[in-house]
Amino acid sequence: MTTTRTNLGPLTTPFTYPASCTLNVIQCSYCLVAWQAQTCSNNPNNAAGVQDNAACWPPRATTGSNSISTGVALNGWGIYSPGLSCPVGYNTACSATGTTVGGFQFQFAISAQETAVGCCPPNYTCKWGGSGDAQTCFSVATSGSFSAVQCSSGTSNAFSYYTVPSTVTVTTTETSTTSASASGAVSASASTITSTAVNIYEFNTVTLYAPMFQLVHQASDVSSSSGSSGSSPAQTSSAGTGLSTGSASSSQLSTGAVAGIAVAAVVVGLSLLGAFVYFFIKQRRAKRQIAYAPPPNLAGNMGMQQPPMGAYSTQDGSYFGSSTTPMSMKSGTMQPSPVYEAPVDSPRHELA
Repeated sequence: MTTTRTNLGPLTTPFTYPASCTLNVIQCSYCLVAWQAQTCSNNPNNAAGVQDNAACWPPRATTGSNSISTGVALNGWGIYSPGLSCPVGYNTACSATGTTVGGFQFQFAISAQETAVGCCPPNYTCKWGGSGDAQTCFSVATSGSFSAVQCSSGTSNAFSYYTVPSTVTVTTTETSTTSASASGAVSASASTITSTAVNIYEFNTVTLYAPMFQLVHQASDVSSSSGSSGSSPAQTSSAGTGLSTGSASSSQLSTGAVAGIAVAAVVVGLSLLGAFVYFFIKQRRAKRQIAYAPPPNLAGNMGMQQPPMGAYSTQDGSYFGSSTTPMSMKSGTMQPSPVYEAPVDSPRHELA
C-alpha cells in the first residue's frame, strides 16, 4: 500500500548534494547499519539524537514542506513534481511509468500519465519494503573503508574510518552496589561490585543508506521545459525517461552532423584510393615502355653498334658480310673497306 504523497515542489534545475551529507552516521563501532544525510540533534525518537538533515534535501517550495521532520532516519518526505533533474552527485537508479507493470514500486504512487524516477548516489540501489516502510537508497559495503561519526546526546563524536571486513573488541564495565544490612550485633556495610565483559565482534558487511529523491513528471512538463528559453537542462538524459542525472555532460553532435561527417569521410577515402590506383597504373606503364624500348639507330649514334646480319668482325672493327666486299664504319656510316691480299710468294710457316 502506497503512502499519501506530499508534493515538495518543482525540481527542474540541478541541486548539488552537499559533500557533508555523504558522511555516514553509525550508531556504534560494531553496528552494521549507517545513514547519510543525518545530523546529531535532540531527536526524542532516537536514543542517540540522530535526525534527518534538511539541508541535504533540495529546497521545498510547497507551504509547510520546509518544516518537515521525521522521527527516524530517511522516513520519506514526499515527491518533487515536476521533477526533471536529479541532484548533482546522484544518478537515476529506478523508474516507473504510469500503471505499467515491471517498474519500481514507489512509496508515493503515480498516476497513469506520470513518470517517476528514483535518484540515488552512484552504486546505490532503490529500496522500499512496502507498507509501513520508507523508500530509500542502500548499498552494501563488503570491502574498503568509509568515514562515519557517532552521535551521543545530540552531539557528534568518534569520527573515524571504518574498514570492512573488520574485527572489533568491545569492553563493557558494569557496577552494582549492595545495600547495608544489620543482623544482631553484626552489621554489613554497603558494597560495590564491578564486572567487566569483553566481547569480540566480527563483521564482513555494513549496509549504508542514503535518501532517495522521487521525481515525478508528465510528458508536457518535459516539452515545456525544453521549449522555454534558458531552461533546457544541460545534463545527460537517463534511461530514456527524459530526466537528467545532474552530472555535467559534454556537448554532442546532432544526428545530421554525424551523418555529414561520415559521408565526407567516405568521399575522401574513395578519392585517395582512386589517386593511388591512377599513379600505380601510370608507373607500371612507364616501366613497360622502358623494358621494351627499340634498339638504337645506327645512323648518327656513337654508341655501341650491333653487327649486320650475317657479318663477321675483324680485329680493326670492320665487318665482313656474306658477300666478298667487306664493310667498315666511319663517322657513323657503313663504308666499303679495302681488301688486303697476302702476296702469293710469301713463305709459309708451319707450326712446330
